[in-house]
Amino acid sequence: MEPAARVEDEIAHGYGMLAMVGGALVGVAAGIAVVGAIGLTGGLAAVAIAGAVAGGGLAGDQIASGLETIFELPEPTTGVLAVGSPNVFINGRSAIRAELSSASSCNGLPFNHPPWLGSIIVREGSSTVFINGQPASRLKSMLTCGAHIKTASPNVFIGGETVRTGFVFDLEAWTRGGLQILGIGAAVGAGAFAAMAGVAAFGAFLGIGALGFVGMEGVGLVGDAIGPGYRDLLQGLVGMGMVVSGPKLAREGSIASERSRISQLSRDGQIEDARAILKRHVDAGDIDGVVRRLDVSTDGQRGFLWSGNKVAAGQYAEAHGGTTLEGTPGGRVIDDWDHLNTSMPWDKGGEQVWGQTSARYTRGLTGDVEALQSPSRAGGGYVFRKYEMPEIEAGKAAGRITSFEEKIVLPDTGNWP
Repeated sequence: MEPAARVEDEIAHGYGMLAMVGGALVGVAAGIAVVGAIGLTGGLAAVAIAGAVAGGGLAGDQIASGLETIFELPEPTTGVLAVGSPNVFINGRSAIRAELSSASSCNGLPFNHPPWLGSIIVREGSSTVFINGQPASRLKSMLTCGAHIKTASPNVFIGGETVRTGFVFDLEAWTRGGLQILGIGAAVGAGAFAAMAGVAAFGAFLGIGALGFVGMEGVGLVGDAIGPGYRDLLQGLVGMGMVVSGPKLAREGSIASERSRISQLSRDGQIEDARAILKRHVDAGDIDGVVRRLDVSTDGQRGFLWSGNKVAAGQYAEAHGGTTLEGTPGGRVIDDWDHLNTSMPWDKGGEQVWGQTSARYTRGLTGDVEALQSPSRAGGGYVFRKYEMPEIEAGKAAGRITSFEEKIVLPDTGNWP
């Protein structure tokens, strides 16, 4: 049962179209950022952008729908019903019926269509109640331009299913359907690329998809428990959050994947292949991108710091069952790398690369830590004092480092011992 429509009742389009367009624009920006963050090209880039556009548009639609319901937001009036029944009246006004009634105009706001130049005929009504031989129209019945009846009788109601009697320019529904199709297409495309990447990648794709579906449904159930409109609002906010965070998540995933690959190549002795992966980040001057792709863990060995004689420090560490930074998977890749030293000299990024890498290495040390020094570097060098000592102090305060000792055990030149 819906309230009966009358002449002078208002029509409106609502916020759905505006919300979808706004969300889709957010999706475009996020999709392009994802492509740039991980260097996608061709079909993969298209899939990423399409998925982000669809996700953003549909999330925006859900957010708008939820807010409208929860806060009972008034839709902006876009026109009024002008032509009604000549002999059937409701609350003293002419009754509205499909095909025979129309609105005087519709401005199409917000963001649906420009002012409608043709006839704005009512195109929906009840399947069981008729006025002047046509379906009786009521609240929410749609018109030619895609608007719906916004206001209606306070005390006269009409039952029956809704029947559509003619064409409706339902741009909002078409856009929503288009975004859904785009999203499905993007998912299918992503699945195809995952399948081509191998069984493990396809399995991960299916697992992530299943978790996403279960998670969104869980959010929806929480919304249902809160009240009407909250399912749409919460699911929309989560969906939009996923779209907006997509570039960061993609970058983090890319960094983790490349770090793992670089580390494995280093362990296998394929240093040049590992450097080839890192090279584009070096060439771009991406200090953070270089540092975070380096695995500087000690693989369970005891870690040593050093100042002065790198070769002797490595020999000392090895003799005592440990390693220095240069002996870690990531350290082996950047140690004595001419291209890195040329592209990022000390005063143009080199200090930050080595300093931040040293800090990350030191942050991972535990237990008893020794800083090996040569006589000419007693007290430690620049990197030790600026980047490593703050991490040592933090490790001691947190209890990760149980003891720390600076030892002058390295010769200024030559091998150890």
